[in-house]
Amino acid sequence: MDNLQDQVQIVMSYLKAWQGSQILITKEEEGDIDQTVINLQRLDMENYEHAFDDYLPQAALQLAGVGQTINEANSEPLPYGQFDIPLDQIHEIQCNPEEIFIKTDRGTYMISPV
Repeated sequence: MDNLQDQVQIVMSYLKAWQGSQILITKEEEGDIDQTVINLQRLDMENYEHAFDDYLPQAALQLAGVGQTINEANSEPLPYGQFDIPLDQIHEIQCNPEEIFIKTDRGTYMISPV
């Protein structure tokens, strides 16, 4: 893998281009697939210096805005108005103007404009 920091910066540049637009995030973790639609208003990189357990990542990409999680039965408002993508143990990042793909130890994340 190329320099991870450079790849994360490329991801951020694509996401910045999508700010103000709706994006679709498809997350697969442990065989469970979730979809979230967000009107992307802000994105941040958060570093957690005190990750005391395995649940909190050391770093996460935060996608903030009004959104909803979608499942087969219904949709629910996005809790806290943001979606976090943990950036620990990244295995693969692929970016193009139509989609961002991130694979980590926790799962896979596909992000695309709607």
